Amino acid sequence: MQAEEIMEKKIASAMEVCKKYNRIKADGKKAEEVWKYNLDMAADAKYPKETEMYEEYADKALTGFKASIKWLKIVDRAMRMVLPYEAEQVLIQHFVEGKPLKSIRGGRNRYMSRTTATKYKKIGIQKLADNISPVEADLKKLEEILENSL
Repeated sequence: MQAEEIMEKKIASAMEVCKKYNRIKADGKKAEEVWKYNLDMAADAKYPKETEMYEEYADKALTGFKASIKWLKIVDRAMRMVLPYEAEQVLIQHFVEGKPLKSIRGGRNRYMSRTTATKYKKIGIQKLADNISPVEADLKKLEEILENSL
């Protein structure tokens, strides 16, 4: 009974990570834009204090940008380690690309049925939960860094 509860918690955290993927990606792009903008403003600044202020803002945005890249790499690596191949494809296409389960392409570039996609989704989430659980604390730290930089 206790093992099932632990697995349910792992699966819930894996689902949460999948839901956060696109938000983290968008926040990373926003941090990159803010970083570049502040670098341009620092270059155009007339006064030393103004330059210093924009450089400080740029450093803060850069740490958020780097945190988002690292978060995405960790999650991508965890998704790529999911076996079988069909489960990996369902995770990537459904959660990352946002495709509905009816339009998932599997092996040989053929569409999966909805039932098959659901089956592989369950398998993929369980494998992803096992892959993400060791690095979950790192992901939370990186999320905090990104939130503080925006």
